[in-house]
Amino acid sequence: MTRILPSISFDDVRLIMTIVEQQNFTRAANILNMTQPALSKRVSALEHVLGVRLIDRDRRPIVLTAEGDFLIQRWIKIFEDIQGSIMDVSEVGPQ
Repeated sequence: MTRILPSISFDDVRLIMTIVEQQNFTRAANILNMTQPALSKRVSALEHVLGVRLIDRDRRPIVLTAEGDFLIQRWIKIFEDIQGSIMDVSEVGPQ
């Protein structure tokens, strides 16, 4: 049986990463040039698509759930791999 994976965008990743960096929805929303309610709705929609809560909104500063922490750690690793590959390809030089 083929499993259909949830679809998320780079913008979704950027939203969550910004919230984590800022530890605050309002500051993250300002950086992302959106309102805090719009950001909250986007996060809720992403959590719905993924089927897990990513952020514990009842605590200040915000705290990631275990699932959110797992996902962020994976995304950080992916971004490090991307940055490493960009550096590697620049060392190859012109062909």
